[in-house]
Amino acid sequence: MALNFPDNPTINQIYSDTTSGFYYRWDGTVWQSFSPGSSSNIRILDDISGSFNGVTTSFSLTSNGTAITPINSQQLVINLGGAVQDPSDDYSVNVSNIVFSTAPNSGLTFSGISLGPAVPISNIIDGSVVPQDLSTGGPWWQSDYKVGIGTSAPTSLLDVEGDAIVSGILTANTIITGAVGSSQTSLVVQGNARITGILTIGTASITFNGNNNTINVGSGITFNGSTGIISATEFRGNGANLTNLPSQAAFSAGTLMLFQQTSAPTGWTKQTSHNNKALRVVTGSASSGGSTAFTSVFASRTPSGSVSGSNSGGSVANTTATGSVSGTNSGGSVTGSVSGSNSGGSVTGSVSGSNSGGSVNNTTLSESQIPSHTHLIFDQTGQPGSNQAGTRYGAVAIFDNNAGAKSTDSTGGSTAHNHGFTNPSWSGSWTQGTFTNPSWSGSWTQGTFTNPSWSGSISINAHNHSLTQPTWSGSFSGSAMDFDVQYVDLIIAAKD
Repeated sequence: MALNFPDNPTINQIYSDTTSGFYYRWDGTVWQSFSPGSSSNIRILDDISGSFNGVTTSFSLTSNGTAITPINSQQLVINLGGAVQDPSDDYSVNVSNIVFSTAPNSGLTFSGISLGPAVPISNIIDGSVVPQDLSTGGPWWQSDYKVGIGTSAPTSLLDVEGDAIVSGILTANTIITGAVGSSQTSLVVQGNARITGILTIGTASITFNGNNNTINVGSGITFNGSTGIISATEFRGNGANLTNLPSQAAFSAGTLMLFQQTSAPTGWTKQTSHNNKALRVVTGSASSGGSTAFTSVFASRTPSGSVSGSNSGGSVANTTATGSVSGTNSGGSVTGSVSGSNSGGSVTGSVSGSNSGGSVNNTTLSESQIPSHTHLIFDQTGQPGSNQAGTRYGAVAIFDNNAGAKSTDSTGGSTAHNHGFTNPSWSGSWTQGTFTNPSWSGSWTQGTFTNPSWSGSISINAHNHSLTQPTWSGSFSGSAMDFDVQYVDLIIAAKD
């Protein structure tokens, strides 16, 4: 059968042999045989017309919210506004985006179908298989390299929902498992498992820490793999099944010890050869002895016997008591009156002395203080002036036609004036004469007398009597008491 391939094919160009029904695709080197996409690979694209604005040309391709990654634009059938678009001219694909040659205007309708990739018979072209191409139950992956098993929305690089069985070596920084219940385990590791971080089981109840080789069970137990030490808040048990213990840590059979309890502990046998005995600490050989039971020796006992004797002599010396009495009087009064009179009596004597010095100060009288007066005026001949008019008297010319002697106007006020006075000094003396006592006569009239009140106390000093002890002699005889208590010897030893 001869195949007539076209000349100068383009990359991913498809050739169909209608005779045989085979399909071929040019990969740039050879024609690859492949089967065309089946109906199970066809996907209806989500409507992207809500994002049309006449500016944006690139839009994400999704089907039911899942990204679609066509191999080329020929895998898509695109309809804009009811017109089918030409995949070689109107649009192209870029990974999971469709890029229009002309930006679709707002309000333009959109519909699209992805025919799915062709599956080569010889090999699978890179990027041609998407999760939707796998059968139900297959893994799901995303463009951010997250893989989901049992989920189409993985949240981590490997997200397994359900049970996982690992038969080889598992190495991971963190393993998160679901709840364990209903006889189902969420994680089963059959073989080796390696966790480079910290494995926590439960809510911080059991922690495996590979950084310091420790296992913590709650806050009470710590297993340290580096030191081999197990630390716990308490250890309980009789240790019967512990093996390979150091010889100094074990008790040899027949070792005797003391226990403050009724029954012997597990692994020990109660000894009954010694009963109701005391314990004695010794430095020599340990033994036992005595003849009387402990409770018999130390039972309540009353000693019996008698005491006899006699006293002789002895006396008490006499002593004299001393003391004092003290008190005070208060109140009490005497009433009465005294009457009489004095007469006569005189004192004689003389005073002598003299003044010296003393003066009256000069003073100058003002015009108002001199007596009121006038002065006569005389002419040049020394006579009183006449009544001639125009007569000159001395240096004064008088023009007066009146006859008679001429005088000046009155002056002076006759007011009082004072002179300062300096007191003179005086000295004198008194010469005492005689003194005659006056005579006096009188009488006393007795009134009443009130007795005063008195209060007081008496104190007597303490005193002693000396005693001369009598001499006494006597003796006691009683029954003997047996204190020979039974005992068991012990020793005190310290471990080396």
